[in-house]
Amino acid sequence: YIIDEFLNPEQYNDGKITVVFKNCSFTHINIINEQSIRFKQISILFSYCLIKSFYVQSVTSKNISILFTNCIVSARINNNILGFVSFTNCLVYAHLFLTKIS
Repeated sequence: YIIDEFLNPEQYNDGKITVVFKNCSFTHINIINEQSIRFKQISILFSYCLIKSFYVQSVTSKNISILFTNCIVSARINNNILGFVSFTNCLVYAHLFLTKIS
C-alpha cells in the first residue's frame, strides 16, 4: 500500500527518487494506492531486481511514478492514473503487459 504514513516527510526531497529497491528479489509485488498522497511526486525505483510478478491493482494518486532499471521483470500494469512508468535496460521474465497507460 502506498499511503502518507509510510513516507517520511523529513527525508522527502522534491525531484529525487522517493523509494529505492536495489539488488532485491521479489516473488510478487502488488501496488495499491487508495487515498491521495500529499507529496508533490512519489517515485519508486527498482534497480537490479528480479521481479517475478508485478501488478498495479488500484491507484488513485496521479503523482506516483514507477521506474525499473537493469531488472528482470514480469509485469501487468493496467492503470491510466500513474504519472510515469519507465523500463530501462530490462529483460522480460515471463510477460510484460502495459495497458491504459497515458
